[in-house]
Amino acid sequence: MIDVSGDGRRVLLLGDHYAVWVVDVATGTKHTIRGPDGGTSVWGAFTRPSGQAVLLLETNVGTPNLLRKIDVQTASTELSMSTDLSSAQSSRDGRYIVGRSQNPTTSVLILGNATGALVATVPTPVGATYCYPENWWSDDELVIRCDVGDYRSDLWRYSLSTHAMTRITRTTTAQFGYANAYPSSAGTVVQQTGSCGPGPIGILSRDGTTDTALKNLPIEGQPSTLITVVGTTAFLAVGSCGDPTDPPRLFVAYDLVTGTPVTLVPGTSSEGAVGATIVLT
Repeated sequence: MIDVSGDGRRVLLLGDHYAVWVVDVATGTKHTIRGPDGGTSVWGAFTRPSGQAVLLLETNVGTPNLLRKIDVQTASTELSMSTDLSSAQSSRDGRYIVGRSQNPTTSVLILGNATGALVATVPTPVGATYCYPENWWSDDELVIRCDVGDYRSDLWRYSLSTHAMTRITRTTTAQFGYANAYPSSAGTVVQQTGSCGPGPIGILSRDGTTDTALKNLPIEGQPSTLITVVGTTAFLAVGSCGDPTDPPRLFVAYDLVTGTPVTLVPGTSSEGAVGATIVLT
């Protein structure tokens, strides 16, 4: 599973032969959207809250990357442009495309969803070097991860409306820094960056320097990927090393208040992600 539509009705899965699958969790209907033959890789993201359009970023050896916006029902291309973006995702309201540039001097770019025109360049914070868009903090704020030296990274919130930058973490104890962050009434939930994909998940301290690891996770010693946080529940994929093509062993809803995990779906294949999303919504 690589994305969930804003209304929770559709999930996006990586398919085979440079394809992505759009699955309606209510009906089980699956649409396949393919990249070009001979492509090196393809990555997708929803670009409407309804999940009825998909961004497809296609990478080909020796040519610029291709960014396309495709209507799921008709398979018609609504936008097609060459780009130096190496990642792309949509804002929650579907107005913007946010991506990581391969140019280190302009790390994170915000484009208009309709035409792909440049709207803003996210400034690199002082003391940081290269930044990546990670996840949404709110409808208006994007979490970005930036290198801060010594193989470590820290997190900032960037407001699309005010362009204000607010620091979330100040790495001191996390070996490789932090990968993402989500707000919750139980505190800010963060995931450390690990040597093999995702690192430990915990609640961030008030000063942003360290975190308290979640307890009682199933399959102790196996990496867990933080998918999202809703209220006081964190949704995790347990047993994956960060490769979306490597199916996790199970999907878990973790109560941040009681410290209790509940297994949603045993993740025996990438299709198992559909069941987890039905519970989440």
